[in-house]
Amino acid sequence: MNINKSVGSKANAWFSYITRAGMIAVLVVMLSSSAWANSFRYVQNVKMDKEQTHYYNVILSDETTVNTYLFTFDFEKLKSDDLVINLPDGSTYFAHRRPVTPTMKFGSREMWVGVSQGVEVHLVPQLEERMLTGHLLLDGKIYSVRSLTNGLQVLVEYDDTGLETCGTTAKVDEPVLEKDVPFVPTNPDAKESSTNKAVVVLNDECYIRVLVGYTLEAAANEADEVGLAMTAISLANTGYSNSGVDQEIQLVRVYFTGYSDAGKAQGTVLNEWRATGDGIMDDVHTERTLHRADMCALITNIGSGIASTTVTAANAFSLTNRTFISGFTFHHELGHNHSCQHDPTAYGGASNYRGYGHPLGYFRTVMAYGSACGAGSCTRVNEFSGPSNFYFYAPTSTNYVTGDATHNNVAGHNNNNGTVVAHRQIQVALSYSGAYNFGNHEYANFAGENTATYSSGTNQMIYSSGSEGSISAGNSVTLGEGFWAKSGTTFEAYLEPTCTSISLNGGSTTTLQSGNDDASNMVSTKEESKNTDLGIEDIKVFPNPFSETATIRYTLNEEGSIAIRIFDFNGKLVTTLVDDTNHSKGQHSVTFDGSKLPAGMYHCRMTTKNNVKVIALSLSR
Repeated sequence: MNINKSVGSKANAWFSYITRAGMIAVLVVMLSSSAWANSFRYVQNVKMDKEQTHYYNVILSDETTVNTYLFTFDFEKLKSDDLVINLPDGSTYFAHRRPVTPTMKFGSREMWVGVSQGVEVHLVPQLEERMLTGHLLLDGKIYSVRSLTNGLQVLVEYDDTGLETCGTTAKVDEPVLEKDVPFVPTNPDAKESSTNKAVVVLNDECYIRVLVGYTLEAAANEADEVGLAMTAISLANTGYSNSGVDQEIQLVRVYFTGYSDAGKAQGTVLNEWRATGDGIMDDVHTERTLHRADMCALITNIGSGIASTTVTAANAFSLTNRTFISGFTFHHELGHNHSCQHDPTAYGGASNYRGYGHPLGYFRTVMAYGSACGAGSCTRVNEFSGPSNFYFYAPTSTNYVTGDATHNNVAGHNNNNGTVVAHRQIQVALSYSGAYNFGNHEYANFAGENTATYSSGTNQMIYSSGSEGSISAGNSVTLGEGFWAKSGTTFEAYLEPTCTSISLNGGSTTTLQSGNDDASNMVSTKEESKNTDLGIEDIKVFPNPFSETATIRYTLNEEGSIAIRIFDFNGKLVTTLVDDTNHSKGQHSVTFDGSKLPAGMYHCRMTTKNNVKVIALSLSR
């Protein structure tokens, strides 16, 4: 049988009865004879454990759920660039993978994103726990993908028609803003430095950095909160790309706030999320400064979404209900933070930054309500309104313009993103030494414009089991004494351009690898090892850029073993200059011969027991 909203309450009662009786819940769902490229395998007679039963009951009770289909997933298929998508009703769709960009990589996680005419596929795998989260848009019909844990996933047919209750802070009390109650960080790493800020120029190498928090209820109802945040980021960036919005957003932090949203109005929650000095979720301001987040988004279990339309750092906060992310509400709210408004039926002001609905009800853009299409309802598509944008409507096989001079959310973004990207500026030389412990279902990224360093003789930065994260910089990443990536975490250190310092192949990410198909972390720590700091200091490369050979000079602060390897831009090992050879304390040098190599960017990785430094080398002819 199909499980749909009309029988949801009955199914809930049945599950509750069996769970209380201590029995294993058994669910019979529609089984399709066709497989999803041998990836989505629809199943029946599923025996659910207590945790799976809980998450499935939550999905059944969500007001946006229409139908559900259980499946298991072959994660190996995500290595392919093509997916054939067969739905349970026999419909078939095809998707080709987009090239991976920096905003599609989250530490060791990499999204599978494919977009073609009438098709959008966003899939976020979590390999360690065999969880899959994502979103599908297939000829105007939306599906969300959620994990029930332990290898069992669910495809959810989604519909939010008539459920939108988005507000702006014009309708709620304004909070106490940062300028009224100064933010005083308790973590010394969160102190701002006016002389260590990168010059921000919005271009292909500069991202708007977004922090995501989630409430107690959102955490209780989602198996993979980090995967959900990654899906939201991917949907937003695809919407920008579809529409000609000249920006990308980058996820820099996902964390549990410990805040309960139960029984509260979304306007109240937004006020408490962004206010300072009220003792409620004030840690967001420390987190924002540490991770240099331009915007802060809270995922909740209430309302649909709300945000301010005032383009200031103090107001760059938003709220989105977890169930509405597949309806594009996450970047709808971020659009408000860029001064974008709803369509004229929902907003009567004078702004030209308004959403658009097709007059015959064919579609509506991200910022528009269903009423934008007149008396009937219409599907929201992942496009922002604009006079130069077109949306292909499959039933009529026609491209339709998505806006005009007064319905132009694209202009709202493009005219304000230069302000938004400067809300928080990353440091030229990031150097942290504070105490950190990132736990299960948390993601944390740190970035420096040129360099990023962590080292402390008294504190530790710990990525604990179940956490995820990354540290990146333009030229070098140094992880010294006090840094730990524990067993069970997914962590990656890598080089990528941030705003203006260097350009690596047009702004794509370089992840250093071990020379085979499996990416290796740039730092590898063992819990049983003594974490001593064999430091690499005073590194000089000359000449750089070079045409044939380059000399790499470095100093060790004590005797010990060092390895020096050269990787090409794609992470392939080119040569080993020093192979774990013991060195005396003091200055040393080695020569890299690139005379027979093609011109381009290379990376020198220097590794001691607990210290890694990566230097960018430019070979030119």
